[in-house]
Amino acid sequence: MRNIIIQYKGGGYDGCIWEWNFAYYDSNKQFHDVFSSGHQGITKPGMAQALVSGGYSDYEPCHREFYLYPLSNPKKIKEFTTETNEGLVLGVGKWLSENQDIEIQATCDDCGYDSDVSEMSNTGSEGAGGITIKMTGLVCEECLSLNSCGYCGGTT
Repeated sequence: MRNIIIQYKGGGYDGCIWEWNFAYYDSNKQFHDVFSSGHQGITKPGMAQALVSGGYSDYEPCHREFYLYPLSNPKKIKEFTTETNEGLVLGVGKWLSENQDIEIQATCDDCGYDSDVSEMSNTGSEGAGGITIKMTGLVCEECLSLNSCGYCGGTT
């Protein structure tokens, strides 16, 4: 695997059976644990390879669901940025920018233009079953600054 984001059901935390986790294979086929949690987090390359090949059954049923997003496929990256929670898109996008010098783009909720995810912000949050807070919205820097107060940071 090369230049590919792997999104999978990881181990979660107290009170949660699973949560989305992410791994990345770079251009040199090196494995990177972007975010893993709990006892089902994938922290080693062999675990990720086994998951993708269908041979990873140690922690079923959580590891049955995963998604692959090759960076070379604009359609799959668009799917990642539109179908994955905005907070996770922001986290993965910033990780890629800071650790791999790679930018992915997403569409700003306000202006509708594409922008580098690493330069975007979430605009809100909501409860997710009383256990966690889920980040929502994704806007570019320009829209964030145009729609917020320079004194208090509140949105207008």
